Parts: sequence; structure tokens; C-alpha cells
Amino acid sequence: MPSRGRVEAQRRDEPGVITQQQFYTTIIGRFAKSPYYLKYNVPNFNNKLTRKMTHPDRKDYLLAIFIGILALAAYIRTLAPDVLYHDSAEFQTLTYTLGTTHSTGYPIYLLFARVVGFLPLNSPAWRVNLVSALCAAWTVGGVYLLVRYFTPNRIGAALGSAALALSYTFWSQAIIAEVYTPGMAVLITVLLLIAHWQRDPFGLRWALGVATALACLSLGVHLSAALIAPTAVLFVLWVLAFQPKAERWPCLRSALIGFSIGMFLYFGAFILLDFNNPPSNFFQMT
Repeated sequence: MPSRGRVEAQRRDEPGVITQQQFYTTIIGRFAKSPYYLKYNVPNFNNKLTRKMTHPDRKDYLLAIFIGILALAAYIRTLAPDVLYHDSAEFQTLTYTLGTTHSTGYPIYLLFARVVGFLPLNSPAWRVNLVSALCAAWTVGGVYLLVRYFTPNRIGAALGSAALALSYTFWSQAIIAEVYTPGMAVLITVLLLIAHWQRDPFGLRWALGVATALACLSLGVHLSAALIAPTAVLFVLWVLAFQPKAERWPCLRSALIGFSIGMFLYFGAFILLDFNNPPSNFFQMT
């Protein structure tokens, strides 16, 4: 693997390599001379679109933790106290029997809920409900950090995360044993890792590998996370297109390693729970 110094030297010497900032400046500069721009007189167009992407700092991480704790306190205060019904009852039961639920099985969710189930708090069913509250609080804090990547306005980011935290549908899923808030928690984590990675694709290629592994594991939480895969892949390829050739393969290799680990763990969890599942149980019989 080439050293960092050699890669930096190649970055300077390789012809045709431009940064994203230079790309935007070129495109917008041409647009500024076009009849459309002269006709509609778009104000400060160049400054707005060429502004560098912001990123969270230490204060933002502390504020995200604070927002998440507030949300968690609200969700725990209104958390379902015990056994529920329908899918929630199925998840509460199979978390401890470690069997296979209805499609698509949700093996990663069940194993994660089983780990949380070891906490010496209230009833076993309540602990499975707690999984949704924990993941919802993580999602709320993650939304704040993700918004901060696109705006320097902390108030706007906080209001956005608060709007999600207080929304009826989100709150209703944060207080029962369901897979929706865990799925959103994995999704927001993947997006945060990708946003962090694009700041320095070569130096932070570990973030791309972890994001890829989590994206694969999300298949065992909720399949809806797979809907972002095409867009995420295109974004990664778009970012790599602006990097020197010597940096592209190490980044892709990190993604492939993460993909291999994630899929191995996902299929391993699925096989484990399927092997442990009895020929029939109450939920499959009814």
C-alpha cells in the first residue's frame, strides 16, 4: 500500500485530478455567465453553492447527547409497561427464545434485543420495549449531527431533531417492541459515517468500511434500509471520482472488507436463529 506521502505527491502531480470545490467553481462560474443567470439575477449563487460542507465539533456532539437524553427520558416515561400484542408480542417472546419471526426474520434485531434483555430492569418484556426507546433517542441525536453537516445553524439542527422526536408516528414506535426505530438508528448511523468519510476519503476510509458493514447488518433489522443502497453507492463512487487513482482502491477495499464482514454476520445470525427455531411455535401455528 502506498505511503501517505507518496499518495499526497501523486495527488499534486497527477494530471486531471480536481477537487470537488474546483468542480463546483467551474460549473457555477459557467452558469454565472449564462443568459439564465443574467436574466433572473440569482443573488450570491456562487458563494452559496461553493461553500464547504460543515461538520460537527465537540459542542455539537455534547448537544446531540443532551438532546438524545431528553428524548430518551420522554420515551421511557411513556414506555409500554409489559407484554403487548401482535408483532410486538412476537418480538418480546422470540427475543428470549431466539427463534425466527415472521418475514424477514429480523435476526440482528433479536440478538441486539437479547443483549439489552440482560439488563436488570423491570420485566423481560419491558426491556424489549426499551430497545425501541434507546434506538429512537440515538436517532434523534444522530439527526441533529447529520443536519449539522449541511448547515452551521445549531438552532435549526436542534429544531429539526426535536420535530422528529415529538412527531406522533415516531414517538408511537419508540415506546413499543418494534423494528422501526432500530432500523432508523442503523440508517442514521450509516449516513453519519458516510458524511464523515467524505471529508477525507483516504484518511477516513475506515468509516466507509464500518458504514458498509452496518448497512449489511441493517438487513437483519429492517429491509427498508436497503432502499438507500443505490443512492449511497452512487454518492461513494461520485466522491471517489475526484480522488487520485492511488487512493480509490484502498477506499474500495475498505468497503469490500466491511461488506464481507457485514454479510457474514448477517447470514451467520440468520442461520443461528433458524437452527435454534423449533419446527413450530405459537406464532407460526396461528
